[in-house]
Amino acid sequence: MRRLFMKNNLKNKKKKGFTLIELIIVIAIIAIIAVIAIPRFGSATQNARRNSDIANAKNIANAVTMAIAEGDITLPAAAASPLQITIGGSDANATAVANLLQGTPTPESVDGVTAFTVNVTDTGDVTVLAGTTVLFPAP
Repeated sequence: MRRLFMKNNLKNKKKKGFTLIELIIVIAIIAIIAVIAIPRFGSATQNARRNSDIANAKNIANAVTMAIAEGDITLPAAAASPLQITIGGSDANATAVANLLQGTPTPESVDGVTAFTVNVTDTGDVTVLAGTTVLFPAP
């Protein structure tokens, strides 16, 4: 009778929860997925910052071209070095560009650089840089 009671008791006892092995396996799978996914998010963030800087550089180039067309910026003489404008600077050229941009964008993808620099040649070619990195025209 006692054996019968123990068999019935074991049959009625239901397994609840997960075993330790099952939990360790699930945690290991989550860790593997995290190791694969986290570096990809980091590069996606850097790519987004770079694309933002490129878009800002295009807007700056368009604003400089518009300021040249309106006569707010005078092209340099043929023998002179290119005109250099620092976006956010205090000279008249920087102010004319900032007014067209309705603000002063700052580079996000280049460390240690706080302003875009624009070089304008005597032929009106516009190059936008963040530090030494050319953003417009696309390299």
